[in-house]
Amino acid sequence: MTTPLEIELAAHIAERFPQSVPGGSVYGSVDAVMVGSDLHGLALKVVQKNPLDDLELQQLMDMISGLASSMWAFPLRARPYYARLLLLATLIFDSSVPDDFEA
Repeated sequence: MTTPLEIELAAHIAERFPQSVPGGSVYGSVDAVMVGSDLHGLALKVVQKNPLDDLELQQLMDMISGLASSMWAFPLRARPYYARLLLLATLIFDSSVPDDFEA
């Protein structure tokens, strides 16, 4: 059975990086290129049933917060791409923390 995380990871892999975002750009608190790469790595780890360590969980929470608070700063045409990354980050979090986790 394919999980929502696996579905969104596959969609992220298939989606092209937005042309309206120059490489090396930072929007709000988000490195526009690295956030996708970092989330890809975390998603693969979780899909492979490997737990995230405390540092990775903290980085993931920072990425979720950064994406959510910086969405307004991305070029309008790039926002769907980063909205998908926010969804992917949330699914990684939901799939990797125990039900009784408190941030």
